[in-house]
Amino acid sequence: MKLWGRAIARGLLLGGVVVGVGAAAGCFASGPVRIEPRGTAYEGPAVALVDRDGQHQVVVSAPSPGWTVTMDRQTIQRGATRVFLTLRRPNPEMLYAQQVVEQRLATGVDEAQGIEVLVRVLDFDRDSGPYVIVHAQPSDSQG
Repeated sequence: MKLWGRAIARGLLLGGVVVGVGAAAGCFASGPVRIEPRGTAYEGPAVALVDRDGQHQVVVSAPSPGWTVTMDRQTIQRGATRVFLTLRRPNPEMLYAQQVVEQRLATGVDEAQGIEVLVRVLDFDRDSGPYVIVHAQPSDSQG
């Protein structure tokens, strides 16, 4: 009995590691990135940038629970960290309560460091689209 319990625990642990590595690999994808010109209007759920526990945090206020938020990549450009996010619309075949849902995403970027948040809004079944600069905050030394 103990042998089966250990085998199951090892299988679950290995499965969790594989899923975690796969998610991390997909989360920080590589390849070309399309960015709309500065000043392009962002059309999507409200996205705020707040400081929490010494780090920048992104807060998305989605109109329903069906929206998902993922961090696609981070890059450093001109002394600021660029955080690329994808917001996916809900699957229209599913029913969702019509209530605002706040989703918080830790960026890992120190609050004294400059940050740009770029967001793209995609349909639930799409994988590509251009990013729009939603927030740009210079570092404390630049501001």
